[in-house]
Amino acid sequence: MLFKDDVLMSEPGTKYLYTTFGWTLVSAVIEGVTQEDFLTSMRKLFREIGMENTEEEQYEKIIHKRAR
Repeated sequence: MLFKDDVLMSEPGTKYLYTTFGWTLVSAVIEGVTQEDFLTSMRKLFREIGMENTEEEQYEKIIHKRAR
């Protein structure tokens, strides 16, 4: 894992610090279970549940009517 050996910033439960580590872990689990990359799995899921206008953020792509 990318962060398993990182030093904790504070004692668990004492402070809050936003990170994306949780989503990094979730994406690794999904990739392991599905045997495909995370974005491919998410695209399939989005379509299956009717989210036809949902996609990954691409900085070079302009997405009209997107909340900022």
